[in-house]
Amino acid sequence: MKVSKHKVVRFHYSIKDSSGEILDSTFGEAPLEYVHGVDAIMEGLEKALEGKEVNSSFEVLVPADDAYGPKVDELIFKVARSQFPPDVELEVGDIFNTSEQDYEVTIIEVNDDEIVIDANHPLAGEDLSFDINILNIRDANESEIKNGLLGFIDDEDYEDGCDCGDEDCDCDCGDDDCGCDCGDGDC
Repeated sequence: MKVSKHKVVRFHYSIKDSSGEILDSTFGEAPLEYVHGVDAIMEGLEKALEGKEVNSSFEVLVPADDAYGPKVDELIFKVARSQFPPDVELEVGDIFNTSEQDYEVTIIEVNDDEIVIDANHPLAGEDLSFDINILNIRDANESEIKNGLLGFIDDEDYEDGCDCGDEDCDCDCGDDDCGCDCGDGDC
C-alpha cells in the first residue's frame, strides 16, 4: 500500500533547521499518525510523503513557503505593556498564548511602556529538513477523514486488536490492509 489520499500514515520524523539543529523528533517516542490528503500536516511534507511505502526512510527539504510560510512583517507589532499582567516579568524570547486567538506570540523587544511581539509561527521563513521513516499505512475511516490529524500514537496502542482508529471497533480480521494486527484472519 502506498501513501495516497485518505490513507492513515504512521511515521517517525525529525526536523532540522538550516543550520542542522534538530528542532523536534519522534524517534524514540510515539510516532505521528495523520490522514493523508486532508491538509492535516504541512503541504511540503505531505507532498514528499505521497506515493511512499511502508518502511520507506528518506530525507526531504521543505522550503519555507511549503512549511510554515514566509515571515510576515505585519505580524510583528507593538503592544502596550499594560496588555500583560503587571506582575509578570517579560523577557525577549518569552512565548504567550493570546487570549482572543488560538495562537502564540513571541516577545522580541521589551521597553518600559511597550512590548514588540511577533505573531508569526516560530519557524516561519525557515527551510526545514525532515528525516522520515514510514511505519504503517492503512485506509482511513470516515471519522478519521473528518478529523485529519490523529496525533502521536504509542506502539503499545497497536498491540491488541485493530488499529483502525475507531475506539469501539471489535475487528479481529488479521487483514494487514485494514490495520488490524490481531491475526484472526476472519475479515
